[in-house]
Amino acid sequence: MNTEPLGVGVVVFNSLYGRRRGVIVAEHPREGGEPVRLLGGGAVSMGGSADYDAAFPDPPGAYVARLIPECILRGPQWAISPDAPLCAAAVAAALRLALAGEEERAAQIAEHKRKLAAERERIKTAPEYAHLKPGAAPAVNIRRDLKKQFPGVSFSVRSSRGSVRVNWTDGPTVDAVRAVVDRYAEGRFDSSRDTYESSDEAFPRVYGGARYVFASRDISPALWAETAAKLGLAVPPVNDPGDRGGYETGADYYDARNLVYREAHATARV
Repeated sequence: MNTEPLGVGVVVFNSLYGRRRGVIVAEHPREGGEPVRLLGGGAVSMGGSADYDAAFPDPPGAYVARLIPECILRGPQWAISPDAPLCAAAVAAALRLALAGEEERAAQIAEHKRKLAAERERIKTAPEYAHLKPGAAPAVNIRRDLKKQFPGVSFSVRSSRGSVRVNWTDGPTVDAVRAVVDRYAEGRFDSSRDTYESSDEAFPRVYGGARYVFASRDISPALWAETAAKLGLAVPPVNDPGDRGGYETGADYYDARNLVYREAHATARV
């Protein structure tokens, strides 16, 4: 545990998000405080005699972290500088910069919200969305969108547990359908952080949104046979129980099947 003294002017470092450098700008003593204790080999800290405000003045995203418990500052994710505390003028300057960063961020958020509200109002009456119904369930408007974009193609659109699944046979490619239905997604899953990131896009808020929108295309035996013939390959469809079209080795057979599969899925039939 870091036992360096804490107080106004002391420099601290937060190991999260790039080891940012901050300065303690205020101390709030606790009534009946107790010494900091570490539990679980230092993984958990508790106790403390005060809470602290720390200014992080460096851009981007300058801000003030308020009411940080002493036990957190002495925990494994923070470091306390052993150097002498900064003078009052330096502390005041750091606080000024941090507050200016917060004000700038607040102004950016307010402007973003204003633009988002204006965009919502615009698309409610935009002629390109006249076929859609504001406030309807996403599956309803997805059906209307697909009917307009791909007339004559039969789509199955089903909702389940906050998601929408779109299925069809032949017709347009998956990329073409995704260009229509992806705008109904309320966000995306970030696999690198194992988190779902919500979006504040105007479209799903007006015309209905789903946590996930899946698009899956099936290839008919007719399109498969047509594609295989175009490629000069005698490969039966995936679910066909027939023979392997004369291929003697598994590698050759599956290479040919994958070639037909990719070509068929890249071929639009509308």
